[in-house]
This record gives sequence, C-alpha cells and structure tokens, in this order.
Amino acid sequence: MTAFECWQEQRDELKQSLHKQNSMADVVFSIRHALMQTEQNLLAAQRDDVLRQQLGVLFSFAKSAVLYLETPMATSTWVAQSRKKQPANGGKLLLRLLPIGLILLCGLFCYFEKLTFGWILSLVALVFYALSFLPEKKPAPKDDALRITFTPDAERLLSVIDGQMRTIDRCINDFTYLNDSLRGDDHSANAAMAGKIGDLMEAVYDVDPESREPLEDALQGLLSDMGLTAVPYSEQTARLFTTLPSKNETRTIAPAIVTSEDFGLLRRGTAAVKMDGQQHS
Repeated sequence: MTAFECWQEQRDELKQSLHKQNSMADVVFSIRHALMQTEQNLLAAQRDDVLRQQLGVLFSFAKSAVLYLETPMATSTWVAQSRKKQPANGGKLLLRLLPIGLILLCGLFCYFEKLTFGWILSLVALVFYALSFLPEKKPAPKDDALRITFTPDAERLLSVIDGQMRTIDRCINDFTYLNDSLRGDDHSANAAMAGKIGDLMEAVYDVDPESREPLEDALQGLLSDMGLTAVPYSEQTARLFTTLPSKNETRTIAPAIVTSEDFGLLRRGTAAVKMDGQQHS
C-alpha cells in the first residue's frame, strides 16, 4: 500500500473537518492528525524495519512543515442590525408641542394675574422641557455586534499534501533500492549492469520510432534475461521517474529499470511532461 493510497483514506474526512475550522491552530491540528493516521497505516504495511525508520523521518518533516504551508483564509464580516421599528415623527411632534402650549398659557395667566411665582415657575418648566429636545448621545456598539469568520482554502491545502505523499512514494522506491544494495541482496548485483543498459536505452529513445523498435526489443530481451524490465513513463508509473517540464509533449527520455518479480526500482527513469497536463512531477 502506497503513502498516497493511505492518504486518500484520510483526505475526505479531513476536507470536511477543515470546512468547520475558523482558526489556524485548529487547521494545523486537523492536518497533523490526518498525517499521523496516514503514517501509522503506511508503517503497519511495511515489513522492513530500516524502511519504517526512514519513513518515520519523512513523515516527521511533513508534519513539521504544516506550519509553513501557505493557508489562505477567506473572511466574512457581519454586523448585528436592530429590527425595532421607529414610530412616525408626526405623532411624536404633536405630543411635544401640546405641553409647550399648556405651559405658555399657564405662564401668561399668572403674569396677567400678578402671580410672580407662578409665571417664573412656568418659565423654568418651559426651559427644562426645551432641553429635553436636545439629541441624545448614542451608546457605542457592543463588542459582539461585529463578527468575523475565517474559512481555510481546503482544496489548495489538500493539493499540496497530495504532492507530498507522491514525493514520499518516490522516496520509498529509492530507499528500498539503496537498502537492498547495502545489504547485498541478489538483484543488487545487476544494478551496475542495469545502469549501463539504461544509458543505452536513453540513447535508443532519442532515435526516431521506426529505427528504435528493433534496438529496444533487443535491449528488452537482455533485461528480461537478467530478470529486469524497462518501464516507459505514464501516469501510473510517474513515481519511478524524474520529470522535466515540457511545453509541447509528454515523452519518455529514459525508461525506468525495475525488477520483473517485485517491480523494485533499480534505475530511476527520466521523462518530459507537458506543463499544462495533469501530470505530477
């Protein structure tokens, strides 16, 4: 089981979780948890203890790099609005003018009747009532009246992690080859010969297709006698190749050399991949 396949089992659940997060700390925690589960599932399928340790180092780098991932956050802002209806101004104005008229009448009556205390008291009442018409100072809005919501760009984050998992799968093939070479496994004795034949295959792939076919068949037969196979580039075998960007076409520059029995990588291939295609380096 590859790292990418283990990651796919966690991807959908993580995507749903990210849509519910509204802080960077929660996003980082969710991604690290998904990577940790992916690591555990992948290591459980590995029997090579050395390779398990190497994969543990790779995943530790991947989990540490989560903090440095570019995480665009979409923001939305809203302010609470009062739905209270304001009364019509016409009725309110009439209610305010009526007391003024009554106070004036009372003051005039006291004035003509020589009731000094009465008309002074009416004048004071009129002044205080007039002061009540001054505009009131509106209170400052409450803190919870303004709310900002953050939403991470889940698709962009997940596509970056997709690329990381494919890179780890390529490292698995390289580490397996290097570990077997250091241990002196049987097929490592053919590694030097596979490299030489790979160089010949690279030269053959540079020839036009009609002239290339008999030469390629001869080299394929030689590899077959050694228990090896030359694999051209495709979407399924991309993890066995070092890819170079191309503006015009996708083609194999040099095939990958693998063991026929277990598809173990002996020599990484090289391919030119069209830039606007859906290929992955």
